[in-house]
Amino acid sequence: MEEGGESRHIELKTAMWIYLLALVIGVGVGTVGSAFHYCLDKVIGIYAVIAATFSDSGFLTIV
Repeated sequence: MEEGGESRHIELKTAMWIYLLALVIGVGVGTVGSAFHYCLDKVIGIYAVIAATFSDSGFLTIV
């Protein structure tokens, strides 16, 4: 009886480590990807294009 409980404890511990590893990898990849796309957008100048488009259209005009 105790052996089954110990086996289940090991399985749960292994599963928690896998979830933790997946979380760390996901956060790391998301952070690197976000930084990469931010730098790419800065190089392309997309923010300047969007700002110019909105300022010409009057969308950002405060009344």
